[in-house]
Amino acid sequence: MEDKPPEILIMEGLPTVLLVVGAAILWVIFLIRRGFVGVARIFRTKDALSPDNAKTIQELGIRNLTPWERMYKFPDYKPFALQFYITKEIVKVKEDYRYYLSQKAGESRSDEYQPMQDFKFYLCENTLANYYENSRFMKIFLPKPERKE
Repeated sequence: MEDKPPEILIMEGLPTVLLVVGAAILWVIFLIRRGFVGVARIFRTKDALSPDNAKTIQELGIRNLTPWERMYKFPDYKPFALQFYITKEIVKVKEDYRYYLSQKAGESRSDEYQPMQDFKFYLCENTLANYYENSRFMKIFLPKPERKE
């Protein structure tokens, strides 16, 4: 067996390294999307779609993982997604720290639950479409929402 030069060995391992790095990036994107979709689903299932039905964070079940949970669970991006929705005013906060999905975002809500529609962000399609056009973050991590006129 003849020895190969180090340059050849590096080139043979490069596709494997690129595959592993690409898979890691896709995994993180999947987890972030899951967090955003999860927050939208929580507001819908808990019926926190108006100021009258606003819920606390404890009632919604959105919380940061403890250091012990971080060691053995997948990362949870729901608190990050909630904070992002609050800064973009998709989720509104009342004076008593109760949260609800804004009227603008909840207009396109359908009456029956369709889990596959969560990936299209049917709760706030028009609002997300506006932010999608102007945000590099949204273009990278979230699917393009459909605009309904």
